[in-house]
Amino acid sequence: MPISLNTLRAFRSMENFLNLLIVGALLLIGSGIGLVVLHLTRLRASDGIQHTLLATGVGLGAVSFVPFGLAWGQQLSTLNLILAGSVLSATASLSWFLLSPFNLGCFKQLKSWFYNLSHLDILLIFFISVLAILNLFAALAPVTGVDELIYRVANASTYLKEQGFVYIPSNFSHQQPQLVMMLQMWGMSLGSDSASQVIQWAMGVIFILSVIDFARRFMPFTVALAIGIIIYCASDVVVLSARAVPDLANSVFLFLSFTALKLWLDTKNDRWLLLIGLLAGFFAAGSRLTGAYGAIALTVCIIIYGLRDKQIDPFRAITSGMLVAGIAFLMVLPWLIKAFVMTGNPVWPFLFDVFGAKDFTQASAAYLSGTESRVLGGSITSLQWIISSPWDLTFNPHNFRSGVYGPFILASIPAMFVTGLNDQLRKYVLIALISCAIWYFSFPRLRSLIPIISLLTVAGGYGMYKLWLDINLPRILSFTFKTFVGLLLLTWVLFGIGTHFRFHYDAVLETLGVKTEQEFLINRLVQDDLKFYWYEEYIHLNEILPPSSKLLLHEGRGYYLNFVYERYFLIAQNELNTERLKDPQYVVSRVEDRNIDFVVLWPDFKGGTYYEPAVWLEESLHHLCSSKWDVIYENDQIKVCDVKGQIIDSN
Repeated sequence: MPISLNTLRAFRSMENFLNLLIVGALLLIGSGIGLVVLHLTRLRASDGIQHTLLATGVGLGAVSFVPFGLAWGQQLSTLNLILAGSVLSATASLSWFLLSPFNLGCFKQLKSWFYNLSHLDILLIFFISVLAILNLFAALAPVTGVDELIYRVANASTYLKEQGFVYIPSNFSHQQPQLVMMLQMWGMSLGSDSASQVIQWAMGVIFILSVIDFARRFMPFTVALAIGIIIYCASDVVVLSARAVPDLANSVFLFLSFTALKLWLDTKNDRWLLLIGLLAGFFAAGSRLTGAYGAIALTVCIIIYGLRDKQIDPFRAITSGMLVAGIAFLMVLPWLIKAFVMTGNPVWPFLFDVFGAKDFTQASAAYLSGTESRVLGGSITSLQWIISSPWDLTFNPHNFRSGVYGPFILASIPAMFVTGLNDQLRKYVLIALISCAIWYFSFPRLRSLIPIISLLTVAGGYGMYKLWLDINLPRILSFTFKTFVGLLLLTWVLFGIGTHFRFHYDAVLETLGVKTEQEFLINRLVQDDLKFYWYEEYIHLNEILPPSSKLLLHEGRGYYLNFVYERYFLIAQNELNTERLKDPQYVVSRVEDRNIDFVVLWPDFKGGTYYEPAVWLEESLHHLCSSKWDVIYENDQIKVCDVKGQIIDSN
């Protein structure tokens, strides 16, 4: 008996409520455990809000290792996660009761603060709230996204089904550090896979609050709010606020390490170095090995600052920096051990020529390691790319497969030099410069630089604020300048709101029940930013193929298939005698060795990679589908071939 539309909508509403409940519990756990860590290290931030933000970042990073430990021990069951979550929730509730950074008078202070807000403050808070609500509705929709359907959510789903880590030979990225995925698995196990997106939404909100809190230490609250909304309206932040890609969650960790650095600079209390190292380590452990740029930049900055400060002896300066680097490394170490155990290479997929590349030849590993340059359309180390990169990242970000982020920052840079920066902000600009250099030559995607660009936005905002105060012009020119700045901010906000609606419109309709899940996915997945054209075909395969089937897939995004699958590139990636892939009979033996039941290809030969042996393999597979294996399903999008002759009726 088919399920009615109203029943499906009621189920989705309950699912959304459960996801929100789980994410709320994770925030309680994270902040509560973080309060314990801060108490044990005898650290106290400037006020309750800053203390809570730091506690939340530290706690969420720490509790991410609980699912990691369960997955390592093959105990990643829903029951174990519920038990662990219950214990941690009880501990967090008790810590809030005993260690709350707020006193009874805080409500009176909050009331007084609210009444002192200007009309502009209220308007900016309103805009931020509207954007947050839009992002939340979008995050509650079913999972979409390129990386999510390949490994961000797909691998987490696999680990949950297997109740622990498993080696996935056809997935090049799954051995990289993925700390935030551990938080996502908690939500996915107890709620639905959409919880992974809601977790990212919540971390995005915490990130914006962290930026505003940091900025208000240097300038008025109104300017800090303006900086927060500038960042929240950047298109990369808009997209990531409702997706299960971890960059916003990682941004929380690194940006809070900047907050901890400020507290160290203010107090000279070396215990803050522990927190800087922890948070920078969480960033590196959640954003692939290339995320080490944050810890490196912080280490260099601390050493330079210490060596130049006459009150700090050189030995203390160097040991302070090394302490931060050492703690950050310890946060990444469990992931390096995992990669070593599963592949023999602790820094997989780097240094494959030294440590080897399990299930890859040197040639195929080199091909995949050079994917970034091919994707960007050239070598980022060339002089032309280096010279043009500031312009490209600002006005042509599609060259770096990124969203629009830079114009506001680029426009504010002159203000930094005209007005002069706060002494501490100069140190942060140094951190940003070091980070940008490392980032550019490791993983030049703007989304992985969000915390640094946000730091530069704070510095640029400070420069504009000082210029606003100190500008010495005739009244009419001063009025014109200030009006121009105000209109520029308004234009950016309106642009941001428009970007939110453009990216999230379909998802919001699904969450509100205007569209069904199927209608949403059919319409959304084929759009230009995703280009996933096989969703309907995959749903059909779920209905017609035996449940135990194993598929050799033409494309990496197999998340919506209900079967075990491997991408066809797997056969080419570990073939030493690549010429043999031109022989269909040899390819048959390789396919049968993988115990494949069905091969899924594009309808015609496409040449799906630039790796020549994979092209030969695809040609052989197409030949076999037309000569040896029956084609049981074919349309304009896919062709499905029956390797073992299980399906009699080809319709």
